[in-house]
Amino acid sequence: MLHKAKILLTRPLRDSEELCDLLQRKGYSCRITPLLKICRTKYVMPECFSPDIILITSKNAVRFFDFNLPKLENASVVVLGKKTAQFLKMKIKKKVTFIDGDEKQLLNKNHAHLIPEGCKVLHPTSQIKNRYLADFLLKIKCQYLPIICYKSHKENEFESQFINFMKNEDGLITIFSSRTAESLSKEIAKLNLRKFCSKKKVLVLSHKIANKLKKLSFSEFFISKEPNLLSMIKEIDSIFKKRELFWIILITKMKKMILLILIKVNLKKSEAG
Repeated sequence: MLHKAKILLTRPLRDSEELCDLLQRKGYSCRITPLLKICRTKYVMPECFSPDIILITSKNAVRFFDFNLPKLENASVVVLGKKTAQFLKMKIKKKVTFIDGDEKQLLNKNHAHLIPEGCKVLHPTSQIKNRYLADFLLKIKCQYLPIICYKSHKENEFESQFINFMKNEDGLITIFSSRTAESLSKEIAKLNLRKFCSKKKVLVLSHKIANKLKKLSFSEFFISKEPNLLSMIKEIDSIFKKRELFWIILITKMKKMILLILIKVNLKKSEAG
């Protein structure tokens, strides 16, 4: 299956490359322009903190956190996101329990037993504070320790490709986080690309992310049914199937019109003869 429209991938470089590989195998044409740059950072584990649970909320935490540190042997590992859990299982031998979704899924009664009230939670993360998660853990009287093992910077690494896509390509922009949405808005303003938004469609992971972009006049917004990678890919399939169906119907109508015109022309020739 071939798709003329391009998909702009804005995740950090490594994640975009992995997603690009998945989408190209399905026949899609992609452009990679990361709007966030991820960098490892040094951290120190407090000697006095022995966690009951290690909570993982991103692939970058898996990449940059040392799971072999002292005092982590007896900690359970809980992961948000099926793909992140699969990635982690390739790195550690410990049992991994995953929740398929974002932080809000922690409120689900079916998952309440995974983080018991009053436990100690270690959270390898970036410098961006997750207030929703912190408030939730405080509410259930947990001791919460975020460890900054990487940093996320708003940076347009491939600016020329980004400008070319916005000005010249017909396509879909994919946004996986609020921070990426903020970076996209900043780049569009900085590079004076606002007038080109009306020709672009946008697919986002959640309504919260969509709200970050509501001031930009994109032609159409799509929101993933679930906040995970698999759901985003399904949404991409759905968007392009509708697009293909539109063109099939249009081309079929045009063929019928041309056929009718040819029939009329032949009839006039026959009458004239």
